[in-house]
This record gives sequence, C-alpha cells and structure tokens, in this order.
Amino acid sequence: MASMVIADLVDELIARTEGEFDSDQAIYALNSAQNYVSSICTPDLLMNMKTTGTITLADGTGINGGGSASLSSLNAVNNFYLSFTQQASPYMEYAIIDQQKANKLRRSSFLTPKRTNPKAYLIGNTFYSICSDDATAEPVVVVEYIGQPTEITSALYSGGTATVDFNSSLREPLLLMGESFLWRTDDELERSNDAYNKAKDFLQGLNGIKTQNMKNDLETIQMNDMKEKA
Repeated sequence: MASMVIADLVDELIARTEGEFDSDQAIYALNSAQNYVSSICTPDLLMNMKTTGTITLADGTGINGGGSASLSSLNAVNNFYLSFTQQASPYMEYAIIDQQKANKLRRSSFLTPKRTNPKAYLIGNTFYSICSDDATAEPVVVVEYIGQPTEITSALYSGGTATVDFNSSLREPLLLMGESFLWRTDDELERSNDAYNKAKDFLQGLNGIKTQNMKNDLETIQMNDMKEKA
C-alpha cells in the first residue's frame, strides 16, 4: 500500500483541529497515536514495521544444555516475533513449541533436536533453544519481528518527504487518535472521546481484523508532557 508522508499527516491533523495547535503539538500527538495504535493492532496490520535483529545464545542454560538469550534488547511491539533462524550453517528456522512439549523432549537424548531440526520455546521475553548442539557453540540467531514505530521529529516534518512506518490503511485511525490526544489536552473531552471511538471502530472493522483489547479509558494515557506543550 502507498506510504504516508509525515508532513501531510501533520498538516492534516492541524487542519482537523481547526488550527488550535501548532506543528510541534501535532507531532507529539501523532507519536502518541503511533505508539497507541501499534500497541493494539495485530501483527497483520503492522508488517511495514517488520525488521530483523540478532541474539547470541549463552552456553548451556536451556533444556538439555541448549542456549538461551533475552529478547528485550530488540524492543519488539507486543513481543511480536515472526521467526528465529540460525545465522550460520545449516541456516534452519527454529520451530517454536510450548514448554510442556519441550519438557517431554528433554527426557530422552534420542528425542533431543539437533541443529538440522532446531526447536525452541519462549518464556516471557527469553528464547530457549533445546538443541543439544547449541550448548557450547554460542550460535547467533536472526530474529524477524515487529519493531517500534520510528519517532516523528520536526526535522522529518520539515524535510517534506519522510514517511511513517505504517501502511496507508491505518491513516484514518492514526489521525483520529491524534485528534483525540489534542482535544483532550484542551479539555474538549466530548470531541476527544468522539475521535477516539471513531478510531476504535475503524480499527476493529479494518479488513475484518480485530484489535487486541482496546480500553476506552483515555485518562490512563500519559499526557502530562502534551499538556505542558498545549
């Protein structure tokens, strides 16, 4: 889908809010909208934010001595990890299984996966290999995941051509959430809630994909910095 130019989004948001706010305030609101929308969408809607990173497995800390590594440094949206693949030969993708199945595999060395058929499981934000050959090799794993949206800055706005990470299907909910944030800083609660509800309805109906739990409670959103700028 077509990309969305940051300058166009900022200018449209200012126009929608009747010129009550300047570009810095609109940029702040759009950054808040980006973070909020990405936090409630399914990964299907965020594939433009797909990226890759690497983790290095520590020695012998997983089941059967397989390695493990924290995924926290990748800072993935909602822990949306798409794939885990060996960086070196045999370049196989890890099959992600649940911990209960992993516990069954560790009971027999005969069943323990090798690097030609790698398996792993996740607990929280930690990746655990159950390949016995990962115990001492400290292999590097390439992780494909949904990354955080790029922060919109005044420089990107002034440049005139930079785009946001989202695909164009999310243009309207991004602008609506931006409106909602701006109107709330101006204590226009009715207009804020109206924009929020429209964004929610749009997201929930988009391509038949339901969002994750979307709380209708804007008071929980941290807007202190925004109010200072308003």
